[in-house]
This record gives sequence, C-alpha cells and structure tokens, in this order.
Amino acid sequence: MPDSNSALFVHFGLGKCASTFIQNVWTLDPQYTCLNLTQMAESIHTLIAAGKAGSIPPFRTNITAQPGTTMVASSEALTWAFVRTPSMQHLIPQVQKEAIRIIGESSLSRKALIFVRNPLDWIRACHEQSLKEGLSQNGEAFSKTNAVLIESVLDLKRIKSLLEAHFDEVIFLSTDQLRSKPDQFWKTYSTALDAPTPSDTAINTITNNDALKNPSLGRRRTQLGLINRQLNLLEEAWRGLEGLPGFAEVERRAFLNHYKTSTRWAARRVAEFGTDDILNEICGVVTTQIEDEFAVIPISDRLRAHLLENFYEPLLGTPHIPQDVLDSYKDHICSVKQIAT
Repeated sequence: MPDSNSALFVHFGLGKCASTFIQNVWTLDPQYTCLNLTQMAESIHTLIAAGKAGSIPPFRTNITAQPGTTMVASSEALTWAFVRTPSMQHLIPQVQKEAIRIIGESSLSRKALIFVRNPLDWIRACHEQSLKEGLSQNGEAFSKTNAVLIESVLDLKRIKSLLEAHFDEVIFLSTDQLRSKPDQFWKTYSTALDAPTPSDTAINTITNNDALKNPSLGRRRTQLGLINRQLNLLEEAWRGLEGLPGFAEVERRAFLNHYKTSTRWAARRVAEFGTDDILNEICGVVTTQIEDEFAVIPISDRLRAHLLENFYEPLLGTPHIPQDVLDSYKDHICSVKQIAT
C-alpha cells in the first residue's frame, strides 16, 4: 500500500462512464480517502483556453490518507473538457497531455485507471449531457459540431500512450460490466487495482440516493432540447434588444448573467422529474413529430474507422475487460448505422 502522501491510483475518466457514481462510493466508503482533482483539472482548462499552458503550476497537495484508509485521486475532467464550447474542443488533446504530465510528474501515484463503456452508448450519453447543460442540438447536429470532442475523448490509443509515459501501470475497466454484473465488476476492480472492495452499505446508499443520481432522460431528451431551444432564443433576443429605457437596461444587467444558469437547471429538472402531462403542455404535440429524428446520431465511416483503430484496438489484450464485452464493442462499432434512443 502507498504511504499516506500517495494515492493507490489516479482515476482519469472517462466522463460519462459511471465516474460520478464511483467517485461518490469512494467518498462515502470509510475504507477510502478520495482526493478530488476536478478543481485542478478545471484550472488547466482555463489556462490552456487562455493560451497560458506554460503557466500551469506543478501539482501539489497536502491532503493525506486518513489512518487505515486507501487514498485514491480522481477527476474525469483530466481527459475531457469544453462540452459547452465546441470552438475550444481542439484544445482537448492539449488538456489531456498537460493533465497527465503534471499528475505523472507529481509522483502522486504510479498507477492510472480509466473506465470505459460501449463507445456508441458513450456518444449518446454525451449528447444527452449537452442537453442537460442547456444546449439544444439534435443528435446529427451534435455529432457534427462536437466531432473533435468525440474523437479526442474516445482516442484511447493516444491517451494510453500518454499515460504509459508517466505511469508504471495503466488499467482499463468496463463500466458496462458494472451495470450488467456488478459483483463481478467489483471483484475485477479489487483484483486489478489491489484495492478494497467498496462496502455494500456505500454502494447501496449511493444507488438509492436520488440526490446523487444523473438519470437518463430516454425519450424526454427531445423535449428538453425543445425547451432549451426556446430559452436560448429568448436569451439571444433579450441580449439583442436596443434602445431600452434606463430601468429595462438596469434589469437586463442585473438579471441576464443569472438567466442561463437558472433556466438551464429549471429545464433540466422539469425534464428529469416532471410528469408527462407537464412536459406535453410545455412542448405541445410537435414533440411526437420530431422525437425520433431528434435523438438519432448517425455513425459516419470516418467515425467508425476512428473507433476501431483508436478505441477498440488499444483495448485488445486488456486483462481486466472480458473478451465478450470487447466483442460487443466491435460488433456495435461495425454494425450500427445510427444511434437511437
């Protein structure tokens, strides 16, 4: 076991692979001390976006493992960024490179962990996350606008190479196994990482805590997209109003900065927890006419080739992901023409 100043492993993502669920388990389980690296990762995003990669400081922490616990370090933001700002997504490879380098040079741990899932399911989940964050693109538009995000985050070949340059061990685990065979997943996790199996109490508490869930919207993603579109158009119209009287200009300055955050969360929570009647009243019958088209994400030949070479092939020979899971990844990549709800 590492000393109290070191982590057993660093978890680098991927985002949308049950990372939040597992981070919450680590945080709650008294066997663990979980060092959250998200603030550090987001500072890297900010500096790189500002063109100041050379100003990124070395990583330092004074957090130590609580007596009798295993410390782990974690943030999916180390390998993905700029979900809401496609114009910045060309910087994601640089974020990955700098984050991995800085953590590696800190000697925080010699072991790196990456969670993966079926890449087509990941793309669908990423589209849904964009809607939860206030965007409104349908699946086809999302896949085009965010092609760099998708290809960069799912480029395991490159990420693996970066990690191997700084860590003695790079371990991949599939969270598809967590969903289908949780007992086997935790057994594999414990063996692969030489880590304590999280307690049933911690796992069940997180599983049953509605406040910690990030539920899938299913067919409601269309309705959330429609709501976001109207709210975004309203914001653009409000920003563009000219010749406002003084009191209206004061109102705009006071309230506009809070508009996007408050309406984004209002729309998301209504989509997650509102009744069908409420959503139908907000969106109208137009939803049923476009929902199938809205959710469809086409898989281009370019993306298919990228996923085979840079996602699937780097996982071949991975000792901790069952071959039948890898086979299912290849089958989906090769056969699925479009991702639907």
